[in-house]
Amino acid sequence: MKRGVVLAINDEIKEVEQEIIEKPKKKGILKAILPWKGDKLSEIFRKLIFIISSIVLVVSLYLLFSYFWGEKKAEKLNTDLQTIYSNADTSTDDSSTAEPQMLDKFAKLYEMNPEIVGWIEIPDTPISYPVMQTTDNEYYLKHDFNKDTSKSGSIFADFRVPINLANGLPDNTVLYGHNMKSGMFFHHLHDYKKLDFMKSHATIKFNTLYNEQEWKVFACFLTGITPDQDGGVLFDYHNKLQFDTPEKFQDYYDNVMKRSYYLTDIDVKYGDELLTLSTCSTEFFNSRFVVVARKVRPGESVTVNPEKIVTNPDRYMPLVWYKIQNIKPPR
Repeated sequence: MKRGVVLAINDEIKEVEQEIIEKPKKKGILKAILPWKGDKLSEIFRKLIFIISSIVLVVSLYLLFSYFWGEKKAEKLNTDLQTIYSNADTSTDDSSTAEPQMLDKFAKLYEMNPEIVGWIEIPDTPISYPVMQTTDNEYYLKHDFNKDTSKSGSIFADFRVPINLANGLPDNTVLYGHNMKSGMFFHHLHDYKKLDFMKSHATIKFNTLYNEQEWKVFACFLTGITPDQDGGVLFDYHNKLQFDTPEKFQDYYDNVMKRSYYLTDIDVKYGDELLTLSTCSTEFFNSRFVVVARKVRPGESVTVNPEKIVTNPDRYMPLVWYKIQNIKPPR
């Protein structure tokens, strides 16, 4: 027999021997991990706990990775959008023409997504985002500017009064945004819970596609979204979009001010345009923190006197808040 043939046969024998050796090893590994015939009940229980824990760990790591990846993606998108908005050539903006023209800073963004209706900015804060509006209040809770699925969602306007050239703005424009732990979107609205922040950030810029506008913050408050959180009474601030009569406006305004963290010298009257910013809060389940501003009137100074902003000592809090704080409600 030739030497080459002998060597080939020897190699095959070695492979078979190695396979015979490895099979018990593989079987032994599986037997150590999976419940096996002959295992005691305690051993089966231990293995099941190990398997379940391993699955939970893998799923948790996946969800954690997905969350941070989604946050990074959202941050990158919004940085790009802010760059487009701030770097737009506005030299051709002309308010003297008979027909209102879309502001140049919105042209590229509108081309990318025609559901953009404005831009919200609170100077000297991270809040600077496009405002979207569609046919419901659900879509942009879970979709970004590019209409990709996103847990971060977008800032969006209540759909019930379309913001466009024909309709203009409602009596009360309500904007919603997530309170993201990363600091994105309306997370920094919660800074208004501090008096010093309120004094130094008493103006907001909310520009529509056709007009640049500034607003004075005159109130912010904490509320719930179900009647059982406040003794069966619900202040449905988010449903107050139009005020048909002075009485309806006054009722809304009184409800806002009795809940407001602050009192100011900013006068608000029937016929003023209001802006409401709403986001989730953490004081209790399904709580909301709300900031309300009035549009600066024609010819009025944008300046707000910080010395006239003081804490409201008698602000009205939901009853559930007192229960959680273990404080007897004052009423």
